[in-house]
Amino acid sequence: MREFFLGWRRKVGCVALVLACVLMVGWIRSRMIGDAIMFPVGRRQNAIVALDGRVHWWAVTNGPADWGFDSSDRPVDELTDEIHELQMQFEPFQFRDWCVPYWSITVPLTLLSAYLILWKPRKRAAKSDQRT
Repeated sequence: MREFFLGWRRKVGCVALVLACVLMVGWIRSRMIGDAIMFPVGRRQNAIVALDGRVHWWAVTNGPADWGFDSSDRPVDELTDEIHELQMQFEPFQFRDWCVPYWSITVPLTLLSAYLILWKPRKRAAKSDQRT
């Protein structure tokens, strides 16, 4: 079993597979429960929200210090309604929403891990077999 993990490829492939599994759990969880993390950066309020199979990054420039947004775990339907209310409330301010679907990260990471784990390394020729 030790010889299977010789070299860097299979080790990195296993790490990529673990990351893909963690993202898959987040993907499934975001279908049922919405999660949010909020933090200020300078004059901008930011929130990273996992909701409905996507990861959103929201930024409000020149907005109020308190969004009035509860970041605890809540059902997706309830959280979606509150998000629409927030977007209408922050319309006079600069509201930005960047969105990345979980699958667009998880699928390539899974394929990369499969390539790194399953691809057989090339046999190296002995030095005496090499021609000069």
